[in-house]
Amino acid sequence: TIVETLAEWIPHTKDHAVLVEYVRNGLRRAICSQYSEVDERGRARLRCVTMDPALEDTISGYIDRSPSGTTFSIPPSLANRIARAVAETAQPLAETGRKVVVLASPSVRAQVRQLLDPHIAEVAVLGYNEVVRGTDVESGGLVQLSAGVMESQIAGAAGRHGPRNKRRSRAFSFASLVVRHPRSIGKARVWFPCSAGNLGRRRRRG
Repeated sequence: TIVETLAEWIPHTKDHAVLVEYVRNGLRRAICSQYSEVDERGRARLRCVTMDPALEDTISGYIDRSPSGTTFSIPPSLANRIARAVAETAQPLAETGRKVVVLASPSVRAQVRQLLDPHIAEVAVLGYNEVVRGTDVESGGLVQLSAGVMESQIAGAAGRHGPRNKRRSRAFSFASLVVRHPRSIGKARVWFPCSAGNLGRRRRRG
């Protein structure tokens, strides 16, 4: 599967970060199974925390995709804030002895993993496209930053990189990675805490 996926996508992009996401998409069944558990009814269940779409947009503002590859330059202070927010949101999950699993858009999955790795031991970051049909997703919380912090960081990212749509025009599209609405992943049943209501604002990327 890995060789076949690379053979299919290498003619379209030489960006290693993008190729990794396509390989992971091909291995999504094994990845999902690795972090899921079987409940009392014999159904696979993925217990995780989810990223606020607005926070994902902020992270995306520090990603630069170009023909030469993908670079990610995020201020250490912001990376620390995000890592703390994830750790606090995932604390109930960690207290049960489970690994911390974060569910995010595939367009920022690798970068979320990169910024969390120094702070949270054995953290796993899965893309929505890696949740296979028939898996019930139980989100223990929505990872957010305060509105004030978000506004200042969005302004900073815009000043650093220029208009978002200009950067995206140079980026290789993730459109062929199936990004499903988090409340309807395949035909799975998805549980979210009440505070996660604004997940409905998620947009398709690409």
